[in-house]
Amino acid sequence: MDIGFAKPVMHADIQIGLPEFVKTAAWPDELEASRLPSTAFADASRKFPIHTKAAAFCSALVAAADGCGDDIGNKISAACVAHGIGEEVLRYTGLFDSVKVASNAPAATYALSIELNGQLQNFLPISSQDDVEDSIAELEKSAADGRLPCELIKQAAEKIADAAEAFDVPYATTSVVSRLGQRCLADPIKAAHLVETRAGIAGDTMGAYREIIGFLNTPGMEQQVIDGLRDLDSANGVDYGFKSAACTKHLTPWEIVFCGPSEDAVEKMAGTHVLLADLPSPVEALRAVSEKEVGRRFVKEASDKIAKARTAAPAEASQLLAELTETQQIDLLDLIVAD
Repeated sequence: MDIGFAKPVMHADIQIGLPEFVKTAAWPDELEASRLPSTAFADASRKFPIHTKAAAFCSALVAAADGCGDDIGNKISAACVAHGIGEEVLRYTGLFDSVKVASNAPAATYALSIELNGQLQNFLPISSQDDVEDSIAELEKSAADGRLPCELIKQAAEKIADAAEAFDVPYATTSVVSRLGQRCLADPIKAAHLVETRAGIAGDTMGAYREIIGFLNTPGMEQQVIDGLRDLDSANGVDYGFKSAACTKHLTPWEIVFCGPSEDAVEKMAGTHVLLADLPSPVEALRAVSEKEVGRRFVKEASDKIAKARTAAPAEASQLLAELTETQQIDLLDLIVAD
């Protein structure tokens, strides 16, 4: 029985939070639900259960959002009254009148947009300084309560981080926005080290973690790697530490994969730096390296590429240096630092 996890229920939870009797409700599985009598539902298709307080509450929300016939609506309302939540549920069903208005606002002014009942609904407004401050706090609560899946938290955190920068709104370095809001490049070498933090909980699956992270060496595989890490984390019960700053925190798949320099930093340095072993180095430092020393340390093919890179524009130089082996890039970096 998935009524407790229906999209309108999730919408109400994000907006004002669900009552405790809904949060702690035990929902029957498909087999158990099939054994319930027809009187446990407000309709013949068994879409709207009303046999418990939580079921009637959730059915009322789904009916308000999706619509239903008068007979079904009356049965749901009567069930809510019988369960003693007739007045309380009205506060929640009223949300779906304002949702249609909110959904007309531009998606760009919200950190999170979700399609509910065929309409795009927007959450976590970010169109003013007050909005951003409130949305930072609300995202923190939503993550701690487990109301949102991690991929939606990541999506919202990025937009809130952008808005926070635009409105000069500070946030804690330990916050969800700080952890997941930064847009950084993937770094296969660093990610391979970070994934080793799973060793204490991965057990026999550690080999799978290492195999998956290895795919980062193939361009364009970032999302597949994240999906693979999430599946393994789910199987191992990994806690990302959103509930409490004091609890054991494990890096999210996004933090492991996108652990390189920020996209903004790379863009700003593009005209003055080259990427070498995934690290930015001043192009002038590359050009100052002794041509004689390069010829002595590297095989001809590598030294020829380095020679071309020394006279090329930074972007082209980075491409040429990327063709060197990992060992050659590290050796060249050592040479630059030594000079």
